[in-house]
Amino acid sequence: MHSKFVIEVPASSGNLGCGFDILSAAVDIVNTFEIEIKPGKFSLNIIPSGENADIVERGKNNIFWKAALVVFKKVKFDYRKLGRINVKINIKTPLMRGLGSSGTAHLAGAFFANEVSGKKLSKLEILKICAHLEGHYDNVASSLYGGIVLTVVLKDKVNVYPIRGKFNYPLTIAIPEIIVNTKSSRGSLPEVYSKRDVIFNLSRVASLMYGILEKGLESFMFEDRIHTPYRKKFIKGFDEMKKMVEKAGAKGFFISGSGSSVVAIAKNKKDAKTFKEMFEKFFKKLKIPCRVIITKVRDKGVVIKHA
Repeated sequence: MHSKFVIEVPASSGNLGCGFDILSAAVDIVNTFEIEIKPGKFSLNIIPSGENADIVERGKNNIFWKAALVVFKKVKFDYRKLGRINVKINIKTPLMRGLGSSGTAHLAGAFFANEVSGKKLSKLEILKICAHLEGHYDNVASSLYGGIVLTVVLKDKVNVYPIRGKFNYPLTIAIPEIIVNTKSSRGSLPEVYSKRDVIFNLSRVASLMYGILEKGLESFMFEDRIHTPYRKKFIKGFDEMKKMVEKAGAKGFFISGSGSSVVAIAKNKKDAKTFKEMFEKFFKKLKIPCRVIITKVRDKGVVIKHA
């Protein structure tokens, strides 16, 4: 067979502060996977470019392919009969910075395998596979569906609820050169929380849902006592940054996923540029290389385009 198509998967920002492992937003930073299949003996050639391409696996150990293998096994498809597979990955999302880069690769691999094996799996089935590979649902759910997503894991299924408020706020994301290992970061969290902290977070999540749907965000809605107090130690100057941008009018400030990226929500483009300058000066003073981007929540999730 000969076919060519492109899979676009947006980055994501998990938790949104208070919504640990249940809330996430797709971010308008897109990783692109260009796939070409040619007749011949089976071979796999993965060519990464862009962010951190030098440390990305180029063969069967690439997580794109690992996700594909899970789908092939589930639908009982012999991938070797496909022929020569070439995958060009254009990475816009930096690795290990809390923006769901691994989730984009898992989703792309799963969608690729589902596409070439006859589209046997639903989006929800693909979500379950990728969430299992990731270890949690939030990032892959928003990258898959787009927008802001709430995921609720029940006894034998998962429910996905798109939060369709008009979220037009710019996002200023600081991406410092600080690597945070997700496994270590999650391991730093306690197993038991006080009643006071649980009530605190319940009130913030409920308030945030109201704020998104009613277009009335306030900075307190993103406050968190479940993961932020334990993860902020990996991000030098977190408390100072929070005070700085909130004093300047930020609608919210939080760690993106497990970090090290942090997000300031601005009420308009002018404030977003102000936060960008603030972050750049702040990290320059700390002598930590940092890239700062202004972006937005992306309404589209995974997109497949056939050539």
